[in-house]
Amino acid sequence: MKLKVIGWTFYDNEEFESVYCSEAGMEAIIDDIKEHGYEFSGKNHQGPDCGAPVLNDGKKRCFTQRAFGRLMARAHGDYSYYGYCSYDFAYWSLEERKMAEDDDRDLYFKSDIEGLVEENLAEVLVFNATKDQMKMATNEGKLVFPHRNSLRYLDVGDTLILKCEDEEKRFLVEEYKRDEHYYNVQDPKGVPEITVSVTLKEIL
Repeated sequence: MKLKVIGWTFYDNEEFESVYCSEAGMEAIIDDIKEHGYEFSGKNHQGPDCGAPVLNDGKKRCFTQRAFGRLMARAHGDYSYYGYCSYDFAYWSLEERKMAEDDDRDLYFKSDIEGLVEENLAEVLVFNATKDQMKMATNEGKLVFPHRNSLRYLDVGDTLILKCEDEEKRFLVEEYKRDEHYYNVQDPKGVPEITVSVTLKEIL
């Protein structure tokens, strides 16, 4: 999906519909945090400040304090199992915070983004598949693979082109799931092994 953060509002702002945040949406939020240097807690995310991201579908994404803490930790390079602890409920370990209220791009009301929402966010992405993967996608409508950075924005509704030697097929992504496997949960710098499972429907 061609997702991106277009501004931030306050958590309880009812002018913006709050919707489930897909993995692609989380990637867009992480990219925005990195780009603007934001560093604040899940408590601030749910507080009166502009800590809730609004994406270019015109909808906001709201998280539990712990879930937002994990997202913030990952944006700052900590993928460990307990990485969220530095960013979840409090702000103890951070001397200063950087939120969107310090940014000229912050927004508060729906009227602030009229005309800025993209109508078509779906993408066409390419996957170089093995023979076994092509066979499973064709016969079972399933594709399983280790997470690829080039496909981090893959989401439901996107078109995935599978290529294998001289064969090429187009599929609609109907379901998308990431499974994370931690081998040493005590390692503060541990990076999980991520497996992606996708349900596909062939486009004939």
